[in-house]
Amino acid sequence: MKLNKLNILFAVAIILLGGSALEAQDLRSSQPFTQPLSFNPSLMSANDGLRINVGYRSQWMNINDGYTSFHGTALIPALVRPNMKIDAGISYFNDRAGAFQINDVDLALSARLEISTDHFLSLSLMGGYLGSQLATGELIFDDQYQAGSYSSSNPTTEALTDGQNSIADVGFGVLWYYAPEEDKVAAYTGVSGYHFYG
Repeated sequence: MKLNKLNILFAVAIILLGGSALEAQDLRSSQPFTQPLSFNPSLMSANDGLRINVGYRSQWMNINDGYTSFHGTALIPALVRPNMKIDAGISYFNDRAGAFQINDVDLALSARLEISTDHFLSLSLMGGYLGSQLATGELIFDDQYQAGSYSSSNPTTEALTDGQNSIADVGFGVLWYYAPEEDKVAAYTGVSGYHFYG
């Protein structure tokens, strides 16, 4: 009997929560096809023509400059042959949250082989630059509050290091996909890896 009441309660909760507007902003996880190079660089071979994606989001702007994110991706078929295609891609990603910022610029090459009429295998390599910056001058510390008031000129005892870091970035991707010409459901599976150098 308890199980039935629990199931009814669970169903009511799903109905009530499902009726409200839900918004997801996890760009890398929930919207992989808007920025394929950050999900699996081999995905660019699944595209048949020139493709340009641009995205921007901002949230919590009333709290310490909030959180903003910008991305841009361009995918270009470089060589097209009957059973093979080579693509080039470029991707830029910028995340900014308060005093912290990340920039990621990547170039990628991908080769797609046609295994059969509807089956394809894609291999890719990606290289780029990944940089982060912490604007330490914009940070506020408790010991800068003296006699009940804050001043940025008050000294702090916090040990601050150089707020910049940058590395070369290398990644790869492998993708098999099934894409019938009749526009039926396509299937994708693959593996990718990032940050192998730096």
